[in-house]
Amino acid sequence: SVLFPYGGKYQNTPEAGMSAKIPVVSPRETSTVSLMTYGFDPRIGNWSPWHGSKIAVLSSLAKISCLGGKARSSRLSFQEFFGRAVNEKRWGYPAAALLGSVDAQVESGCASIGGKDSMSGTFEDINVPHTLVSFAVTHDEVSNVVSGAFKSNGNNIYMVSVPYSDKLEPDYKTFLENSDVIYDLNNAGKIKAMYPVGPGGIAESLTKMAMGNMIGAKIDCKAVNKAYESTVGKYCSTRGVEALFIPIYGNILIETDQDLSKAGFKKGTIAKIGETIQERLIKVENVTISKIINECVEIDLKDCVTSWEDKLKEVYPPVSDYPSQEQLPQWATSVHKSLSDIRKAPAFVQPKAQPKVLLPVFPGTNCEFDMERAFNLAGANTKIVVLQNKNPDVLAESLLELEKELKDTQILALSGGFSAGDEPDGSAKFIANVLKAGNISEEVMNLLKKRDGLVLGICNGFQALVKSGLLPYGRLGMVTEKSPTLFRNDINRHISQMVSTKVMTNASPWLASYKGGEIHSIAVSHGEGKFVVSKEMAEKLIKNGQIAFQYVDESGNATSLAPYNPNGSSYAIEGIISEDGLILGKMGHSERYEENLFKNISGNKQQDIFVNAVNYFKK
Repeated sequence: SVLFPYGGKYQNTPEAGMSAKIPVVSPRETSTVSLMTYGFDPRIGNWSPWHGSKIAVLSSLAKISCLGGKARSSRLSFQEFFGRAVNEKRWGYPAAALLGSVDAQVESGCASIGGKDSMSGTFEDINVPHTLVSFAVTHDEVSNVVSGAFKSNGNNIYMVSVPYSDKLEPDYKTFLENSDVIYDLNNAGKIKAMYPVGPGGIAESLTKMAMGNMIGAKIDCKAVNKAYESTVGKYCSTRGVEALFIPIYGNILIETDQDLSKAGFKKGTIAKIGETIQERLIKVENVTISKIINECVEIDLKDCVTSWEDKLKEVYPPVSDYPSQEQLPQWATSVHKSLSDIRKAPAFVQPKAQPKVLLPVFPGTNCEFDMERAFNLAGANTKIVVLQNKNPDVLAESLLELEKELKDTQILALSGGFSAGDEPDGSAKFIANVLKAGNISEEVMNLLKKRDGLVLGICNGFQALVKSGLLPYGRLGMVTEKSPTLFRNDINRHISQMVSTKVMTNASPWLASYKGGEIHSIAVSHGEGKFVVSKEMAEKLIKNGQIAFQYVDESGNATSLAPYNPNGSSYAIEGIISEDGLILGKMGHSERYEENLFKNISGNKQQDIFVNAVNYFKK
């Protein structure tokens, strides 16, 4: 993912579309990305299926421009829903929508290369709106991808407008010419952020752009009204503050530190409407409300976020209401002292230029290719072994293969996923049972104790290490009632977000290159990631220097509070190491990052535990 679905420091700006690198065979990398967006407004479609289709296409193409792509290079796909065709009038709705989509394709030069018809949107006397959703797809260079959140205060905010005819037809020619100008400006690095005007008008778009980094905006309502006079003013009331809420699809807001008034946009379609400000406010100046003129309206961005999240908080609560300790004790938040106060990171005595990494794939594992790529890019030689369990004979063969590969392995890496569908009574039980099985158990311990090898477990793999006893004890089968465990998230649902984690020690080959206190931005995606540990065991882990990473807030302080600690882990623990430092387990997906991913998230996202592991064998 080049763009995380919600961008900015606070992950509150929903991006205009999706951008992802094209998958390539490891260890290669690519700079080519796909861009995908959609457009549709049910209110317009229900009023006029023909207009609904034309504007759906326009909206999807405008979003492509906002992501940094070239609108006219896009191809389209349509998804259609209509009520059951029981009379002549009903047959006319899909015909009108399709004619509108054909007109849009001809005028934009963007062909539809796929689609799906769904003519069953009726239940008893209830019908869906006349629906034709437009999906736009193209490709571009990752360096051109831009996110929607405001980047800094003091920048100009421009609006690039699309003229509409008196029949409310958008001017595709002008839109495409302007989108070409936008594309060139963005390639030249002159655009900081872009966002399409949607169903809530400029007001909605500005608010979403502001919430990502909590950077405010000052808007001149008079300038907005003037900008609309030349494009929709003849047939659309643009007087007063109402202009901020008109859904003029195809219009694009741009944040820039440049003067774009002479950048080459079609005359009358570019206007500066405001600027970004340091205060966490949206200020609307020169507002006309009833008979009050030159009024200034201020809205707190915190209120915007609260209002936005409250709509669905009963179904999707933004944070858990589970009682947690806000202030962690001093002993639980201090970075471990120098290595001499704990122990030195173990050194490998037999140098090996290219260590072998064994990647077992269990039922439910889904991150093995990310893990393989990360190790390959670090210079390792990887081997994936699929543990098949179709029947007892096949399982036995797989176990023999796993045992054989373990004999000649320097690193055992357990990838993330949903072991056996995260079966009840604890996830990763299947993996843990395999690790503890007879000859497999013996070879795992030989790897650690006789060959000074390394073991890594991320997410589901971390769960398996804890449930097998390898963490925190360094040996299999040492799990007791007092042992740490991983439990379902406090929010009681799967979470997918970026978190900040702090390095608490470097007394491990996995962490050898770090300084205590470094902070990384890491992707997390799990349903059972809450690290549960007693006070006595936590104190022991601290004393032994076994806390590898902790969840921290925006000030860098370890915290129990969501969303910084998204699962409610005890003492903010995100990852731990074994006493000898050879085993690392963590919930965050360090393997999912490569250059130019998560571009809309701030912070250091490169957590090179894989390079550290490979370097350990080169000493």
